[in-house]
Amino acid sequence: MDAEPSVQRDVVYAPLGNSQIRLFRLARLQDGSISGEMRSFTLDGNQCPEYMTTSYVWGPQRYSKAILLNSLRIPVLHSLYPLLETICDHKDFSQSRWWWIDSICINQEDDKERSSQVELMGRIYKKAKLTIVWLGEETDQSVEATEFLRTLSDPKWKSGNDRTVIKPLLDHKLAPKWKAVEALLSNEWWKRVWTLQEFIISEQVKFYWGPANVSRAQLMAALLVNWSCFQMDRKLVHWKTFEPAWSRRRLNQWYRNVNETPLLAMMAHTGDYHATDPRDKVYSLLGIANPEDCELIGKPDYNATVADVYSRFVKSFVERRHNLDIICFAHIFNRHKRDSSIQGDIPSWVPDWRAIYKPCVVPLMASQSGRSHVGNFRPLGKLDGSTSVIYEASGRSMSKASFSDDLKELICEGVLLDYVDGIASLGDFVEACTNPHENRELSHACVQSTSSTNKAELASEDASNDNSTNEDKCFDIFKAIAHSLLLDSRDRYFRRTVNKKRIYSEFLTFANALLNDSEKVDPVFLKWFNQNRTLSIKGQTLDTIFEAVISRIPSLMSRLQQTSSRRSDSSEPELSMLRNLDLKDSSDWESFLGLFRYMSMQLARRMIVTNDGYIGMAPCGAKKGDVIAVIYGCSIPVLLRELPKKDTYELIGECYVHGFMRAEAIKDVSSGIRTAKMIHLL
Repeated sequence: MDAEPSVQRDVVYAPLGNSQIRLFRLARLQDGSISGEMRSFTLDGNQCPEYMTTSYVWGPQRYSKAILLNSLRIPVLHSLYPLLETICDHKDFSQSRWWWIDSICINQEDDKERSSQVELMGRIYKKAKLTIVWLGEETDQSVEATEFLRTLSDPKWKSGNDRTVIKPLLDHKLAPKWKAVEALLSNEWWKRVWTLQEFIISEQVKFYWGPANVSRAQLMAALLVNWSCFQMDRKLVHWKTFEPAWSRRRLNQWYRNVNETPLLAMMAHTGDYHATDPRDKVYSLLGIANPEDCELIGKPDYNATVADVYSRFVKSFVERRHNLDIICFAHIFNRHKRDSSIQGDIPSWVPDWRAIYKPCVVPLMASQSGRSHVGNFRPLGKLDGSTSVIYEASGRSMSKASFSDDLKELICEGVLLDYVDGIASLGDFVEACTNPHENRELSHACVQSTSSTNKAELASEDASNDNSTNEDKCFDIFKAIAHSLLLDSRDRYFRRTVNKKRIYSEFLTFANALLNDSEKVDPVFLKWFNQNRTLSIKGQTLDTIFEAVISRIPSLMSRLQQTSSRRSDSSEPELSMLRNLDLKDSSDWESFLGLFRYMSMQLARRMIVTNDGYIGMAPCGAKKGDVIAVIYGCSIPVLLRELPKKDTYELIGECYVHGFMRAEAIKDVSSGIRTAKMIHLL
């Protein structure tokens, strides 16, 4: 019986009042069938009994079994029936216990009721005595996995940084137990978007894999020990299996310690989660979002199209907060990156949350803007903003935006900075551009500059006129490249701006090695340089820039030392010591190489040079002729692509432009150097 049989829904699912929910309790009959009663209660009333909730994967909507509720036959999801049997038979539960399970307690054929009940979900799970996470029926590994997780949760393993403490856990004889844990963590439950809220918001949670079980507290403690063991032996549990559970631990920790989860950051952090209904990419997180973010979404509406739900979210965000940073999320949740089989389309300025995105703690520069509306998931305990990288390309200006009635067009005011002229190659080593639905034909080859400002032929003329000026010019370009490649950040969490002394010196050391001893250089950086060495920037090629800078190493070292002496920092290595850097070590996330790899490979940014010689970083899909704009109310410059209609553009994504990240363009407008104009985004 795969199709759901008809039931007397008008009897079983009588209309619910405000804040009302249905609860049921079950018992096993002598013939083995399951029967019980279902009643409605006011969630806030004193008469609402103590109840439990569940969290499980619906799976294919097959209805092979049924139960009796109020003497009427109710079809049950194939994936849910074994859980109901456990509820009836397990010693942990009594027949008098009331339950709330979404697929049974909500009339799934009534979109209006479904919308109103989804709005109550957060309160339903918060009020529950216990939430049962159901991972499926018992297997050969279920008991072994839960028992070993309880073992790992023992406080004696907590000192995971002490290798001698956890060494016994690395014994090869424990390999079957680790594989059992890996099987538990590979369950689809860890990647479903609805189960995240259910897992986090509930006061008490217990995982059941068949009758075997482990508490959330034990599991969270075990995952921390698992992480420590993983650092010593990466074969224990496959990282792709472990990562979703580790991510949930982070989100749970954040929710309980900070207690203000930014909705946009959370949506980005669940970018590879699965949802049967794409509208739930937004609605499923309302229970753990802060009240202000919940107001942006409003009441769930399952009669609205996916495009309407996503577009309304942007419109509400912009109009309530006078801020356009939300459109930067279309950089990673791009309509072109989603599954091509999905029907319908949305505007380029609307993040398409259906696109699959592997989450990052700080996914965008907009996540570290000068405004607090977007947020990120930097590690707890490292939230001091006093030294953070703060991007404010439009200063503190409010957005000057409006929307067409059909929400297909965003009209905003901004400054067109310049056109993209040259683009550095990313070669074939980009990780973030290889999601399952990315356009495989997208070229990442070097695109040569052709603007007269950038043509390399100018280099010889400049050099013959004033060699010193030319070398100074090369050093200025060199510094701009260093800042741009790292997005002006000293670490991948955007916690601090670059330390000029260290970054320039490390970059200088790399440049010297590239030209004189390339075998010592990291192969990724070496490949990047070789693919881009002829790129023209302000009348120079990357090659000539490096050569000019290297030729003046002694005087540059002296200059850097004089600069750094004004702000001495005893924690930084001396410049002379940087000659001994390991030029193939990318494990230090605050080194030039570690950051270069992260910004280029994982965030997929390409270095660009504009017609007028500005240097920056753009999305990997940037094309020659794309327009860079600073839009009022948007903290980050954006890359636009002109459409045939005048002043109309497609949004490509956010970009870094050296010298324009601190409201410089807005100041130029105030002084009459530049002019603002209305920009139409489709």
